Amino acid sequence: MADGQIDYVGRRDHQVKIRGFRIELEAVEAAMLNTGQFSQAVALKVDAVPGEAAGSALIAFAVLAPGSKRHAVFNAVDSLKAVLPDYMIPRIEVISQIPLDNHAKADRKRLAQLYRDRWTEQQTVEINDRDEKAGDNYQRLARLWSYILGLPVSAKDYDADFFLLGATSLQASLLISQIRRTFNAEVSLLTLYDNSSLAKLVTVIEESQGGTTRAVFFEQDVWLEDSKMADGLGPLPGPVIDWQHETEGRVFLTGGTGFVGAFFLADLLHLRDVRQVGCLVRAADPTTGLKRLQHALAKYNLWEDWFVHKLLPICGTLEDQHLGLGSLERFEKFANWTSVIFHLGARVNYTQPYSLHRPANVVGTANILRFAYTGRTKALHYVSSISCFGPTGFINGVQSVTEDESLLKHLDALPYDHGYAQSQWVVENMLHRLIQRNHPIAVYRPGFITGHTQTGACNPDDFFSRLVHACAEIGSYPLLPNQRKEFVPVDYVNAVILHIASLPADSGLCHAYHIVPPSRASSIDMNDSMELASSSNSSDAGGKGIPYGEWIELLMDKSPERLRPLQPMLTERVHQGLTRWELYENMPLYETHNTNRALESYPGELRFPVLDGKLMQKYLSYLQS
Repeated sequence: MADGQIDYVGRRDHQVKIRGFRIELEAVEAAMLNTGQFSQAVALKVDAVPGEAAGSALIAFAVLAPGSKRHAVFNAVDSLKAVLPDYMIPRIEVISQIPLDNHAKADRKRLAQLYRDRWTEQQTVEINDRDEKAGDNYQRLARLWSYILGLPVSAKDYDADFFLLGATSLQASLLISQIRRTFNAEVSLLTLYDNSSLAKLVTVIEESQGGTTRAVFFEQDVWLEDSKMADGLGPLPGPVIDWQHETEGRVFLTGGTGFVGAFFLADLLHLRDVRQVGCLVRAADPTTGLKRLQHALAKYNLWEDWFVHKLLPICGTLEDQHLGLGSLERFEKFANWTSVIFHLGARVNYTQPYSLHRPANVVGTANILRFAYTGRTKALHYVSSISCFGPTGFINGVQSVTEDESLLKHLDALPYDHGYAQSQWVVENMLHRLIQRNHPIAVYRPGFITGHTQTGACNPDDFFSRLVHACAEIGSYPLLPNQRKEFVPVDYVNAVILHIASLPADSGLCHAYHIVPPSRASSIDMNDSMELASSSNSSDAGGKGIPYGEWIELLMDKSPERLRPLQPMLTERVHQGLTRWELYENMPLYETHNTNRALESYPGELRFPVLDGKLMQKYLSYLQS
């Protein structure tokens, strides 16, 4: 507004879905205004963006606040990344005035067309402004970026960054495929992330034409150093708080909007001993935070209206040293309020490097530890994954892994895995160093977490769901001998964690726990699981098993949409001509001595639900619905 006050423009109830994510446009607009860079903001979904690879896009038109400069857009994007998930970061278009419709509301149709017109105009300029050299590589790559991203990219903007322009994992995969066809160059995903500016990527392409770039970076020294990040922290004096005592019951939870976190949050809220659950959530304000949590639970039919009385949204972010709480005073206030910490929040992306997982996963866990050691003595329950060991069976010949052993002997396997697994190794080694000094920490390592055994509710965006859907589309699945995902249902995992967390501190803490099938007989391998999926529902999951190499050729040829973001992980050869997935052959036995001992005191009996045809059918029915 003219007086410098910020103002909301347009409808407040818009929800859109882009690339499978449901986005509240109101939350995007509120976050933009909170950056202080804009006086007005309108977020919208633009369909049919020029360049079919882009699909739909999240665009925001904004009027600069008085005193703001054009470069303030970049500062605003940095601020948005601290409070919004990646898929809610819009491409920002600066405009002098928001057009209104006949009802004095933001004219979203007109804004969408304005974006398309700007894109088309820029492309026309680019075509007429080619460099003299025919087929100039800068021009060709810039046009690829424009095609994939759905926004204008100048061939003369050498410092333009593919990912800062808003590229997703899917678009990174598409770019690698297009580079292969256009330049006859094999660029690995890690190389793309490491050389994401226009100029650097052109150099890489020109140097690798007819060849390949390396798909493995050996960063063990970095990981070892990062795992010492929390060494200076010391446990507080005095006994660990009994979080289930009648005067306590205040839980601090991270990751409540994720698949596992949503079920875990619902289970916590149902506990009689839990008085309140404070959920750290990326949001511009508590109202938006509550909506995000409510949506996460409603997605799996978990939401109950009475939850609002025990649910406390805490707006913040793991990456910030004070968890995004705004001040040291608020940080200390919540640290003293908290009775126990359950840390489930993490960045999980099978195509991104360690450097992108480090802020949320490694630095984030160090910040959670700092929170745990502020104020009162609280236990930290950290939910990890067996992926922290990497392909140690294949690379190191390890046949079995005990729960409390050092992770150092598995380090050499991690370069051949993805950035998420590498970050998990670093975090686990960080926590192991503290556990050796009797810090009140428990670590839980589930296998691959599947859906709920009663409702069938599962994560439609996880690797296995994408794989089953894609294999049905291709008409075949890959044969992978001696591979086990160690499938464990989400309700079983959460029951185990909550039981162990309820044990006396002297028996439950200072240990790690493998949450996997209790025996080899109850752990089915990948071939059997894909056969189950194929036979359980012929209308959606079908086909036959074929050798991995043949399956990859089909994958590259048909390129099913659900697996496109993961295609580099499935196709890049990283060791002895094998891909990352193939290296998980001969997985070790994950021993469960600690878990078995802890479950001896479980009330009644907790039976492990084996993944059979009936349960697989339940999962597939949910996915189809």
